[in-house]
Amino acid sequence: MRIFALELDNDIKGIERRKAYIEGLVEKLPKPDIVVLPELAISSYMASQKIWKLADDCGRDASQWTVSIAKKYNTYIGAGYLDKENGDYYNRYMIAGPDGVCGVVTKSEGESLSVSHKSLSVRHISKIIRLLSPSRQNRRPHEKRTAVKSCPFVFIKKG
Repeated sequence: MRIFALELDNDIKGIERRKAYIEGLVEKLPKPDIVVLPELAISSYMASQKIWKLADDCGRDASQWTVSIAKKYNTYIGAGYLDKENGDYYNRYMIAGPDGVCGVVTKSEGESLSVSHKSLSVRHISKIIRLLSPSRQNRRPHEKRTAVKSCPFVFIKKG
């Protein structure tokens, strides 16, 4: 399985510019099975009140975009985004595949996860989270991260 975790340029601002930038990185990946984007990938991190203007409406735009990218590149993609629902803001992470949204995690609610597609199970999502964890204690002994220095992303592999 080929899993890629992309490190993004946080200076690129604006939802549409970021989506184009991210898709440009995804299209360069050699046959990814899973593409993992960071927290708040779609909006980027901002240390100001401007970020609230970039909130999605109940995940509608994020889900449409992640599913379209997953279909186009025949992969699964995980993307972090800022969401607004019933007047409240949430830091969310969505995993989508060619057939639709697999699950959404809401950070403010801990590990709230809803899985709507059976191809990617909670077990697979948990493993991805462990692999990407900066803490070694969250990874099993046989799982390790390997950085590919010549590319703007990190390749995650087992073994």
